[in-house]
Amino acid sequence: ALAPHYDARDRFLVTLLAAAAVRGTARRQAALVIVGDVDGLDRVAEATLLDYIQNGGAAVVFAGSRPARSEALLPWQLTGRFTDARITAGDWRAAVWQGFDVEAQDALAGAAVGRVWRAASVSPDTRVLLRYRNGQPALASRPVGRGQVVAATFSPANDVGDLGKYGVFVVMMQKLAEHLKRAGAGL
Repeated sequence: ALAPHYDARDRFLVTLLAAAAVRGTARRQAALVIVGDVDGLDRVAEATLLDYIQNGGAAVVFAGSRPARSEALLPWQLTGRFTDARITAGDWRAAVWQGFDVEAQDALAGAAVGRVWRAASVSPDTRVLLRYRNGQPALASRPVGRGQVVAATFSPANDVGDLGKYGVFVVMMQKLAEHLKRAGAGL
């Protein structure tokens, strides 16, 4: 979603790394880390990611087939699952959504997100950015140390839903990346 053209038209240079390869210099040089599926993180990779964020890094973390082990990483506890989820509400005044117009909001509401996690015990320092039609949080931002984490209770993977196939997902990811890469940007 950050490099949809795979050429010079893309605004972001994306480097795909396995969780085990995200160590030391590689993570310190990253402007933003996106975890496509938290299921791929072992305890060492989670600790490395948490250290990166606490020291001023920014990350977007998507939920997968199991919740993250590190409670410090997510703005909530993930409990049960539910299906047929659709994102129908958002904190559209948040700076991150500047330019995310009504048409994009409608497109997002029309995208089947699929099977998602139910969030409980949302941290008080969390700003919920998107919600499902049942009111459950879909996407939220939270400061962690000197950095910022944006967490999703969904995965863009094809085997759990169709959201990752929609153009609105590309727009959403571009907005998140643009906002998080700016130094000191608060959502």
